Amino acid sequence: MSQTYILCVILIMALTGFLPRVIPMAIIRKHPIPHWFKVWLTFVPPAIFGALVFPDIFQIGRASCRERV
Repeated sequence: MSQTYILCVILIMALTGFLPRVIPMAIIRKHPIPHWFKVWLTFVPPAIFGALVFPDIFQIGRASCRERV
């Protein structure tokens, strides 16, 4: 593989990750965000954390961290 090909792939990957984040922010910037939505957004991180952690805490039949070592 040539160096030009690798740089093009890296650039395309960077744009693929960057544009989906920038485009919504550019659209939302023109409109004020309602207060109720800002309050609702404060509940998103705890909900995601709970969805990721709690199933592993309460799952039966899996080895604990001490047993894996």
